[in-house]
Amino acid sequence: MTRLETPAGAIEFAEEARRTYDETRERTSSVPPPDEQGQQPEPHSLPAQGGHAVRPHFRARSAQSDALEQALELVGSSPDSAVMLAWRAVEVAYRDLLGGTRSVQEAARQLEARGLSPSVAETMVRLARLRARVSHGDHTVFPDAAFDFVASCEVVLVELEAIGSGLIVDIHD
Repeated sequence: MTRLETPAGAIEFAEEARRTYDETRERTSSVPPPDEQGQQPEPHSLPAQGGHAVRPHFRARSAQSDALEQALELVGSSPDSAVMLAWRAVEVAYRDLLGGTRSVQEAARQLEARGLSPSVAETMVRLARLRARVSHGDHTVFPDAAFDFVASCEVVLVELEAIGSGLIVDIHD
């Protein structure tokens, strides 16, 4: 045996995912865009899984919403996959906005210059670090932590969508 998985890593991941989600929701004043009829989307919640309480969130309306939907469906059965899929949605969104590949740190700086709030830019970097832990097998992910991660990705995607749609104006214009 070369590695022993302890719950400490999973707990650490869960705490950081929760803290990231809480801080992101506190610092951002963004509200999901209205639907076609001008109505705010209803809060969405997942059914409780494994006795874990599930918190409501708003569904992002973006090109990446299908990926988030799939990630949410995987939260209970494959939390690691949910994290990977949700991050991929963020990654595709910022690369589409900026045209091409770049590090998440560079993307965050460039997006801040285009109007992304510093707190959301910081959230992007934190989410990338959390995703890296999962992809390298450093941590087991509990369903609640995966949900927090996906919900944080959703907040970032709403902000990225606002930049892409021109709701946030480039400060260099």
